[in-house]
Amino acid sequence: MEPDKGIIELARAARAADVPLVTVGEGPLSQMFRAEFPEVRQESWCDAPRLAVLLQEARAVVMPSLYAEPFGMVAIEAQQSGLPVILPHTAFLAEEITNRGLGLACNVLDPTDFARTLTEMKEMPAQDVRRISETAFANENPFAMTPQGWGDSLLSMYNTLVNRAA
Repeated sequence: MEPDKGIIELARAARAADVPLVTVGEGPLSQMFRAEFPEVRQESWCDAPRLAVLLQEARAVVMPSLYAEPFGMVAIEAQQSGLPVILPHTAFLAEEITNRGLGLACNVLDPTDFARTLTEMKEMPAQDVRRISETAFANENPFAMTPQGWGDSLLSMYNTLVNRAA
């Protein structure tokens, strides 16, 4: 639970969307988080069997990072578990996740967009969630960019940042 991971933005969006939220882990924000968001079920670090139980109860996994995640293991692990993923547009995997139909991307810095995306996932018909899961398990196109693809994505991000600064 660190500020740059977007946990506060996620909790605020979940509250606004009236979506139940479970977090796993600890960190510098843990104590403040418990006080400010008592409605969130906060789990400490847990072993793999406990995490498996929590994932079985989940509708989706959210990766709300506030920075451009260069890879996003959370998204990959969720996909490998058959769970839909919600991630920021700025994550390098966002386009691939959405194009493959494995989840949704949003602007995690826009509370309205973030809450709308959580609501969309909550209200998604069960057959659509099942389709996401089956697509993920089929793993026909594993997530592994070529070195050239990684370089192109990194240069694209740098160009965007340079253009914004100019």
